Amino acid sequence: EERGTPPLAEAWELAEWDAQGARVWAYSANGGVSEQGRFELRAEGLLRTTWGWGEWALVPSKPGDPVPQAATFWSPHCPPPSRPCPGPANEAPDGGGEAAALASAAPDAGTGGPPLTLPTGQAPMHMALTWNGVTDVVALCDNGMAFELVSRNGRPAGTYRKKTVGRALLGITEL
Repeated sequence: EERGTPPLAEAWELAEWDAQGARVWAYSANGGVSEQGRFELRAEGLLRTTWGWGEWALVPSKPGDPVPQAATFWSPHCPPPSRPCPGPANEAPDGGGEAAALASAAPDAGTGGPPLTLPTGQAPMHMALTWNGVTDVVALCDNGMAFELVSRNGRPAGTYRKKTVGRALLGITEL
């Protein structure tokens, strides 16, 4: 289905999901080892993914829901400038490969962006992403630049063998 080129979502639509202006996100169903797809957050709740068109919506999190820690996935993180980050396991000997491309496409999801700040006692909104009969509810991580799956079609994320995670891709403007 083609829906033209609706504009990217505005900051006011996304609230805490603004991600420093990033509208394209990487999606990984294997804990961040590799990227399986991308999605764009378009205006008025339209979602454009590498799997087709869908919808996004902010949904309330439950009181007491933990805010995921972004540094627990994607590549290992090292505090600068003590040493450079180690290369991912699937990196080619020449420094190339899929992992290198992912790493260069976006800032470090564990350290990029200021800490997420919300009014005291308010949990960040989750986001529901729906496409091709799939609805993923995802929780924004502590840095506001990454997410972790909460549920897929109502099934809790903890029942899957691998984590589904994602991160904002600063500087990437389309799929």
